[in-house]
Amino acid sequence: MPPTLSEAWWELGCLLQDGEVDGRGAVLVAPDHRGAFLAFRRGARAGDDGALLNLGVCYDNATGRRRDRVKALRCYLRLWRRTQQCAAANNLATWHRDGGNQRRAFSWYQKAADVGDGDAPVALAYAYYYRLGTTKSLARA
Repeated sequence: MPPTLSEAWWELGCLLQDGEVDGRGAVLVAPDHRGAFLAFRRGARAGDDGALLNLGVCYDNATGRRRDRVKALRCYLRLWRRTQQCAAANNLATWHRDGGNQRRAFSWYQKAADVGDGDAPVALAYAYYYRLGTTKSLARA
């Protein structure tokens, strides 16, 4: 089954972000971060969840454009509200952690763990052990 238009934008964004090399190391597609950002934005506007997540990462990491943490947050929140994806919850936790809000980060790591993110329990244990956004609990860690 061929991809939908929104999925095609996501696939194009991934190709442009990483580039493509054949088995002998010849560059087939050179990385183009600006092009990847634009493709992810088009895919997100067309309703693709993967494109929305990657668009948020582009905003967060200044990939293909200047960094804009507020727009990254909006992408992650929109994706979370739409899908409850563990990747969205994990990125929201990281976003808050990097911004210095350990309590909110802890809350989002809990949500990520609740929806099956395999890395979130490690982050929660670390938070319990070092009292980051929660009370210290060696038993829970």
